[in-house]
Amino acid sequence: MHNSIILTAFTLITSTIAQTMTSTFTDDNGITFWDSAWDTTIGDGDATFGMALPPATETSLVDEYIGRLVIPIPSSGTWFGVSHASMMTGALLLIAWPNGDDVVTDLRYATGYVAPEEYTGNATVTTISSSVNDTYFEVTYRCQGCWSWDQDGAADARLPTTTASAQQLIGWAQATSAPAYPSEKDSSIQQHADSAANIFAVNVASARNTAYTDWITKTASSYPSATAAPSSTGAPFSNGTATATATATSGLTTATPTAVASCAANSSALSATYDYIIVGSGAGGIPLAAKLATSGDSVLLIERGPPSSGRWGGTLKPDWLVGTNLTRFDVPGLDNEIWADSQGIACSDYSVMAGCVLGGGTAVNAGLWWRANPKDFDENFPEGWKSSDLESSVDSVFERIPYTD
Repeated sequence: MHNSIILTAFTLITSTIAQTMTSTFTDDNGITFWDSAWDTTIGDGDATFGMALPPATETSLVDEYIGRLVIPIPSSGTWFGVSHASMMTGALLLIAWPNGDDVVTDLRYATGYVAPEEYTGNATVTTISSSVNDTYFEVTYRCQGCWSWDQDGAADARLPTTTASAQQLIGWAQATSAPAYPSEKDSSIQQHADSAANIFAVNVASARNTAYTDWITKTASSYPSATAAPSSTGAPFSNGTATATATATSGLTTATPTAVASCAANSSALSATYDYIIVGSGAGGIPLAAKLATSGDSVLLIERGPPSSGRWGGTLKPDWLVGTNLTRFDVPGLDNEIWADSQGIACSDYSVMAGCVLGGGTAVNAGLWWRANPKDFDENFPEGWKSSDLESSVDSVFERIPYTD
């Protein structure tokens, strides 16, 4: 499988540090942040992230901070994420997005390069103020218990140190699509843009402020529920309405988000009988259906999404493929198009990236697949599943479906 399909959300670039906070900003709440502004390459204008830390003498507050996000909103919608370490996996993540005039925040945790799950440990995000206009959303929040985390026994911590030269590394990422259900804080999300992820270095001593204990008294009540966002109580710009509607890109023909494939009224599939009915035409459903059919059984394979390849009636394609029997799923060079335009193809009701299209998650690879290195089996698989055990099966597969050269 092509690697980009595995990196489903919040993949942070850990080799370099692109931003270092160098200035202070005092917001309308009177809170002074050590902050930085930079171009995320998404939306119009710069994004801003600010942090305020308690003084080192306040040991009871060592596991918290006050943060401020000001994030540009592209016309396609967005979410913005913060990692409380330099990596995506194994770290506490905070994500935020606009919902009408409000800003939704949520804490999540990623066990691997998959869409982060809801964080179940002891941490709290409380909104101090938030605001939304046509081009930006802003939220000031208090994050308690956010420098140490424990997700089902997987524990780690990044408590700010007291040395004068200490740096706190913060990861960030931004998406070009809104969450599937913006009003719900546990909504599923699509992967961030490939170009919009990196790391901050925060000077801990500069972010500390003796007024911190006064600032936390401004905190409003914690996030009320999974279906209601906190009300807007202040911002550096006037209120407005966020735009969170997915749009097509690159001249591609797109399916409607709610489209579900259906059989024609006169289809023979409605009146025939089958030995097996398999629901889902992905990496599990198709091989199982093929195996059963090869054995002589009659099989009905059902897929809720649209057809993919032009061979099966697929129509999703860029303008330069019009007039051919090829679609975006037939062209290896379009293997990453799923991250730019997943409308009508990705399952909006699933917590990780999943293909609701003929071929499922395999279709979005656009024909990219090849023989695995024998070491993949010999070093990682149990006895009975080594490369020598699977050689005849692998040969059979590639005789039927030639691999990408």
